[in-house]
Amino acid sequence: MFSTKLVLDKQIYCLAKYLNLLTTLECTPFLKYYPSEIAICSIMLAGKILRISNIISDDFLQQSLSYEKQLSNQGDGVSQLLNERNNLFEALNQLRLYANKHPQQAIQKKYSEDKFFNVSKIADEANI
Repeated sequence: MFSTKLVLDKQIYCLAKYLNLLTTLECTPFLKYYPSEIAICSIMLAGKILRISNIISDDFLQQSLSYEKQLSNQGDGVSQLLNERNNLFEALNQLRLYANKHPQQAIQKKYSEDKFFNVSKIADEANI
């Protein structure tokens, strides 16, 4: 929901979309996260890979945390949500590192094309 409000550079957008699509290859642990959480962490990881900071404003992050807190209806505190986001970010990064070894390569092949700015190759070679 919130990710559509961000205006992203095309390369960041393609890289974030690629990272987001990789989560469809592995259901564990990604099924337990909201799509908005995966989208935000994908954008943040894309920024880290491309060495671009401040892609997402603090205000935007606070809005998304409030939204996800409402969705959970469990009264989880912000610290719990931030901890979950950190876990998701790490899982997404591990998936990125494993992507070129995954038996299914359609997503990686598609996003290695010039029209997608070769983002699968960039993600694979990134050292963060």
